[in-house]
Amino acid sequence: MKFTEVITRDTTSNWKCVIWKDSVTNLGTGKSVKVIARINGYEFQATFLPTGGMHMLPLNAKVIKAINHDIGDTVEIDFTTI
Repeated sequence: MKFTEVITRDTTSNWKCVIWKDSVTNLGTGKSVKVIARINGYEFQATFLPTGGMHMLPLNAKVIKAINHDIGDTVEIDFTTI
């Protein structure tokens, strides 16, 4: 599955992340979902975390460095659930 969103900072946790507004419809759940994600060819394991009727995908410093993008940049996320 693929979607495109802007990297932002979650206001509650202060984590860099991508907020996927249509996640509940596309994932079929409002609960946490473990995935293998790919951004700019960089593959990593992560968990979509529920937040306010949507999901956020946290992006740690290692991921941010590897994808060469940061807050305000638009990225395409390709993922499979695990």
